[in-house]
Formats: sequence, structure tokens, C-alpha cells
Amino acid sequence: MTNAKDKAENTKKLIAEKAKEVFSQKGYFLASMEMIRIHSGMSKGSIYYHFKSKSDLFMYLLELYTQEWIDKWFEKAAGLDTAKDKLYALAEHFAMDYESPLMQAAIEFSGSEASDPKIIEKLYELNGRYFPIVQTVIEEGITDGEFKKSNVEEITIITYGYLASVGSISKMIDYPDMNKIYKMAVDVFLDGLKK
Repeated sequence: MTNAKDKAENTKKLIAEKAKEVFSQKGYFLASMEMIRIHSGMSKGSIYYHFKSKSDLFMYLLELYTQEWIDKWFEKAAGLDTAKDKLYALAEHFAMDYESPLMQAAIEFSGSEASDPKIIEKLYELNGRYFPIVQTVIEEGITDGEFKKSNVEEITIITYGYLASVGSISKMIDYPDMNKIYKMAVDVFLDGLKK
């Protein structure tokens, strides 16, 4: 029984891995389940056994991507001593996120699926996973005296909104060095948090 479960899970992961490549190359709109079937070498039945629709498959990828982003953040943050350094590193992490072709497909996806309440709820839930990370950095900065005393929840919302907004307009302005823009954004932001 375990072998069948393992085999099914491996098949699901392979489909997801190949689907990620297709979505990254084609974007959400142009990618199709048929392209994913061809690229993965799996049967149509196998793909639909694991994922009932293209949006279901994409949500699965976003969930994996979110967890990968969080895991990479903790690796990066482990070597940093100050909240200020962590805030700069967090901005860099966000910048890299918006440079990802999968995130560009996610922007398409969120716009195309805006009418499905279940998808919107899941997207909010995934976005909410970033909040504790931002909140920890803000709390650390206030506790250690790097940032002025403020309402942690309010500053967390503002910080997250600020970092997400800078990235969300990256394609509108077509600026080649988002890391530079993010660093400048943190400079401006930290100016307001100075003691």
C-alpha cells in the first residue's frame, strides 16, 4: 500500500515540476493542460487524477512556491544579526520573488480567477503566511531598540504592503535592477522607523 502511495505522490510531484516549467515559460493564460501533459509525458487521466483543473494545479504550485520562499528566507535570515539587516534581506527576497517567471504567471492567475471565492480565499491564506516573517523582523527591531516603539501589527501590515507594492509595479515600470529599488525603498522606510 505504501508503494502505491509513494508512486502516486512521485507522479504528482513530477506533474507539478513539469507544469511549473510550462507556466514559467508560457505564463498562466497560454499554458494548457495539454502542454503540461506533453511536457510531463503523463497521460491525461493521470494528470486529472491528481489535479482536477489548471487552476487547481496552479494553486498547488503556488502553495509549494510559498513554502519554498519561506524556507529560503529562514536560511537567509539565520546568518543575520540585526533587524535592519533582516529588513534589507527581506526586501531582496521580495525582489527576487517578483523576478520569478512563476510569480509573473501568478499575477496573471490572480487576475483571471478573481471571481472564484475559493481561489481568492486560498490566495489570501497564502499571502498571510508571509506576515509572521515580517512581524518577527519588526518585533525584533522594536525590542532591540533599532526601530521606534510602534504598534507591531500596524507596522507589520504597512511593511508587508510596502514591500509587496514595490514588487507589484515592477513590470509596469520595467526597471532593470529591482534590488536597487528595493534597497532604496527600505532606506526610505527605515527613515520613518528611526528612533
